Parts: sequence; structure tokens; C-alpha cells
Amino acid sequence: MLESVLADLLSLPELHVRLTWDRRLPPPDTRTQWVEGSVGPESAVSASHRVTLQFADNHSEPALRRSACNSADHVLLIAPEFDDILGRWIEDVSGQAEIQVWNATPSAVRLCANKLRLARHLQMNGIPVIATRSVADDLPDDWADLVVKPGDGAGSQGIQRLPREAFLRWKQSLSSDDVTTGGWIVQPWISGRTLSVAAIFSTDGSLHDIWPVAEQFLDSKTFAYLGGLIPAGRVNRSHIEALIMDVVACVSGLRGYIGFDLIERPNGEVVVVEINPRLTTSYIGYRTLAASSLASWLEPKAQALSPPEWTSGTVRFTAAGEVSFTQGTEDTPA
Repeated sequence: MLESVLADLLSLPELHVRLTWDRRLPPPDTRTQWVEGSVGPESAVSASHRVTLQFADNHSEPALRRSACNSADHVLLIAPEFDDILGRWIEDVSGQAEIQVWNATPSAVRLCANKLRLARHLQMNGIPVIATRSVADDLPDDWADLVVKPGDGAGSQGIQRLPREAFLRWKQSLSSDDVTTGGWIVQPWISGRTLSVAAIFSTDGSLHDIWPVAEQFLDSKTFAYLGGLIPAGRVNRSHIEALIMDVVACVSGLRGYIGFDLIERPNGEVVVVEINPRLTTSYIGYRTLAASSLASWLEPKAQALSPPEWTSGTVRFTAAGEVSFTQGTEDTPA
């Protein structure tokens, strides 16, 4: 995903990108060679001189990230929202008036990261969501097939599907702190097709555009994310757009690219699973389907751009970033 974003950003003229980068990983693919040490002993610069890597480890990363942010005009933070990582990172730079942050506000990130709080907030505002309880709560008698999740997890982290009796045994194995502090939530398992969609928001949180709906592929046992397909077939787009608009009316602080995970139930009802206040893996599919770079859409703006032009065809992508494009009956590696 980062390589996809980087390639799109480099399509913008006069833009230079500075990244912190784990030394254990190979440099990102920019279709140019890298020159190490040209701007310092723990750095590399691309042959085009438009991308600088600052090699980091767990100890040096915070200082290098802050330094990179302080020297930038625009900042896009890519990080998981659990453990308040993304919220804290955004808060670190949001107070600096000269920096334009391309992320949602810290308060929006923290609302979306807290699955129980978000579900209650959406339900209170009439948004269809999966019924959600803390594991400390008594469960309705008809909740027989259950899904347990970390209260602030990202993706499919730690998710289990358990029969009610197995859930009760699992709950007994938790510490009292895990039960009482909201560390875990429980939901009834519901059948349906898993979908996602990216929406683009302005600097003031108003909705600019809703991109094509994607179908998600999840492991049936672990719920691990396997990838997706864009555009999803046989989707009631107007229904989904209305649902996103209802969410926008009650969740403030969304900016830039925001991902929504949904379930389309067999009766056609669409419910919100969660809101991802950050870039999602689906971006690699969107950029393949787009006729040109999507970089301009990543920056929250006061005025909306013309909607992206989408090519005809279908994009399939894996969680590892492998992409194929189908036009007609021919599959072509992207």
C-alpha cells in the first residue's frame, strides 16, 4: 500500500517525500535506484532525489518521525489506530499551524478506534450497526453464535467466532481487568456479504466523494483479511451512499481518505461494521482502477475536485498487495 501511495504522490510535480523506514525491510520500489548515506549515515535517497528514507528502529523512530513532520509542509500518517497509536501521532503534529495534516482529527480517530463506543454512538443516531456489548455485560438469550473482538483492534486482529458455551468458558479465562476495562467486545454473528468503501472528506469534515464499493474476502474461520474486488457486483449503491451520508451527519472530524467496512445482509439491509480513519489496503485496488493518479484526493481540501475517472473492468487484490485487472475475459497483471 505504501508503494502505491508513494507512486501516486510522485506523480505530483515538485513534491518531495520523506519517509521513516524499518532498516530490516528492503527499500520501497520507486522504479529508481537508492543511494545510501548521501544525506546522512542512516539514510538513503532515490536517484531522482525526490524520496528520502530515514532508517529507523523502535528506539529511533519517534524522533525521526517528529523530525520528518517538522520539516514538512504536508503530513500523511500511516499507522494502526489500536493502542491510540494513530491518535497520538496525529495529535503530535496537529497543533502546528504551518503543517497540513492529511488525516482525520485525533478525536475522530479515537471514536472510530473504540468499537464499543462507536457502535453505541452510531446506534444512538439511528445508524444500522451490529449489536455490540462489552464482555462484562449480560448477553441476550438469543445470542448463540458469537464473535469476540479486541475493543480497539485493527483489521482481523484477535477476532474469534465462538458458540455461546465456548464463549462463557473463554470469558472465565480472562483476567478481571480484561473483563471490566472494555478490552474485549462481543457481537452476535450475522451472515451476509462483506463490503467496504472509501469516502473522501474535506478539511471541514464534509463529504466530497464516495468511491466504488469493494467486496472483501475474509478467512471463514479466522476472519483474516485476504483481499478484495473492485467494483463489487450487484450492489445497491444508492443505499450505501445514503448510509455513509447518515454516518457523516453524526461523526465529526473525518478528513481525507476514510474506509468503511459493511455487511450486506441476505435481506438487503446494510450495516456498519467499523470505520477505518486511515488509508486501507483497498487503496491498491482503487489506484489500479483509476485512470490517473489519486494523490490529489489524499489531501483534504476545502473545495472538491472533479470525481476520479474509473476505468471499466474489475480489480482483484490480495492483502499482500498482489493486483490483477480484468477487462472483458482477460486477466492482466497490473
